[in-house]
Amino acid sequence: MNDFFLLLFLITFLGLVVGLIRPQTALWFLKVKTRGRVTAIYGLATFTFFVLFGLTAPPEPGIKTDNPQPLTESGSPVTGEAKFTQDKDQPLTSQVVDVEGMIEYRVKANGYFDVTYTNESGGISQTKGDREWKYSFKPDDYIIISLIGQVHREDGDITVEIYHSGKLIKQSHSNGDFVAAAADAAL
Repeated sequence: MNDFFLLLFLITFLGLVVGLIRPQTALWFLKVKTRGRVTAIYGLATFTFFVLFGLTAPPEPGIKTDNPQPLTESGSPVTGEAKFTQDKDQPLTSQVVDVEGMIEYRVKANGYFDVTYTNESGGISQTKGDREWKYSFKPDDYIIISLIGQVHREDGDITVEIYHSGKLIKQSHSNGDFVAAAADAAL
């Protein structure tokens, strides 16, 4: 529904711009064709569809308003046992030190790569990496997780790993031209 309102917003905005330049084109269905009528009809429609687009937009993943405990920048609960770091242009990463229930993703490649993964809210996130990337979080409940990495080079080599409570539970490796590796688990 959100995409439908976006499409209608763009169409009516285009009609507004065209109608302000040439009212005869935009108001072909009326006898009196003025810029004032273009502004009234297409302006109101554009505003209406813009508001409806905003109202039907899905909530941003990872934002929790009813959680009283402190959260990291990625929205996961802060635990005293994990060391969190954040590099420029990289998501929040961590090195797990035997934290019960913590999930950690690791990707290693011989160049630039894309990563698609299940985030702490159960949604899907994407980011880019160079040579190595790590990300960890502690889920609130049962979760199905997925980690996919694709290297951006010929003769690529990529490994994806999923750790749970500090132990490797899934690993996948791939090599070749522009290859991808994927791992998933139900926890």
